[in-house]
Amino acid sequence: MRLLSSAWFRFAALVLLGMLLFLGFTTWRQPSASTPLAPLLAALPQDPLIQVYFNHAQSAFYSEPYRQQQRMGDDLEQKVWRRSPLLKFRLM
Repeated sequence: MRLLSSAWFRFAALVLLGMLLFLGFTTWRQPSASTPLAPLLAALPQDPLIQVYFNHAQSAFYSEPYRQQQRMGDDLEQKVWRRSPLLKFRLM
């Protein structure tokens, strides 16, 4: 009974409980690498002169270059980067 009433034991129990809660929440929030993305839907028809791209489009997916995760949507950074020489030329 004396062990349960000691401050050291209570401190160690609280630290252990905190570590278990932290590990439980971090593994719960991380998506599994084997979690498949939803099936792709057919892209909607677009006017050839006006192209529209979406962050969360369900018709495409891309791999993030920094975190190596696959996400639903159009790769907006790649599309802007690919067209940047053309934009610089037209602005000058």
